[in-house]
Amino acid sequence: MLRLSTRSRYGLRALVNIGVKTRLGKTATAIEIAEEENISEKYLEQLLSFLRNQGIITGKRGSKGGYTLKVKDDSLTILEIIEVLEGPIEPVFCVSDENACDRADICVTRNIWVRIHEAVIRELKDKTLKDLVDEAISKGIYEIISKKPQRIC
Repeated sequence: MLRLSTRSRYGLRALVNIGVKTRLGKTATAIEIAEEENISEKYLEQLLSFLRNQGIITGKRGSKGGYTLKVKDDSLTILEIIEVLEGPIEPVFCVSDENACDRADICVTRNIWVRIHEAVIRELKDKTLKDLVDEAISKGIYEIISKKPQRIC
């Protein structure tokens, strides 16, 4: 099973949240993001610190502080975000390194893993953070969330 970690799921949700607020000319505080995305504030702070160190977001302290995107949302693919948070994505270790397994040249299942990997990469490359921010805004997701906290996957 190809499963992304909590780090990627939460990180992407936080970035969409920050992206929406950045687009609206606002900042997103860690407390707001934690409440709206149902993420532990302590865990979120670690993620935000990491994303800030990676140059994806910027943080400002003070009463008008919060987080905003440092890069344009249309220049950041979902693949790039996940690779920053996870590292390379591959269903099995031999996908990117044929020499990692003695059976690679005779393994009939390796071709399936390679095709799955290529399909996942293609899908994640085709979507940008802007696409997700646009969708969140068009669906009014953050207007709904700010009125009633709810669990979102």
